[in-house]
Amino acid sequence: MDLNLQFWRNEGQTFYQRWKHWVEILDPLVIFTREADINASRDLLLNSGENVMSSQDKKSCVNSSTGDTIPFFFRGGGVLCACNVFTVRNFERESGIKVMRNTGEVIGMSQVAGKKAVRETALSRGILFGVPMVISETSVYLINRRRLFPQKSMFLRTFLVYFFCWLILPVSLSWTPQLREIKRNELEPDLVSSTKETTFFFYRGV
Repeated sequence: MDLNLQFWRNEGQTFYQRWKHWVEILDPLVIFTREADINASRDLLLNSGENVMSSQDKKSCVNSSTGDTIPFFFRGGGVLCACNVFTVRNFERESGIKVMRNTGEVIGMSQVAGKKAVRETALSRGILFGVPMVISETSVYLINRRRLFPQKSMFLRTFLVYFFCWLILPVSLSWTPQLREIKRNELEPDLVSSTKETTFFFYRGV
């Protein structure tokens, strides 16, 4: 079975499970991990098998191509990859995304699943950027009304926007499961003509 399919079927069933995983993935303190600790964690993982849990988080500081430890000053730049979402996800509506059987075997590319994935991703982006703006503006209004600050503070508004974005980010990414189901009657007829299964899966993405 496909490892990603197996992981999200076991670990992504509830909102809390998905939220917990995203909090660990987005933990900013990982970039401050010392190189010696990262290498020690990798050696410990290789020697101890699957029972080491806390050390696995530090593998995000390792170059996936070469296996070398990423220097500290280059770790933060990895977040720039998130900008690719805005340019990559749009063409999935036309080209479609992979649809899989229950075993993880890909049966083809589906435009219907692609449109559904992009729509759900757009909803999560709306939550990510819309909710913090509303909450921050409301908070600034209440603070100014109570005159907790001598004058309107642009710094306060900016700080609250970033603060609530930071809080809502794991919630936005966990709102719907990464692994989504789609019924046979929703897919293109030529895509499901070679199988008799009624339920298929696709990755929604982030």
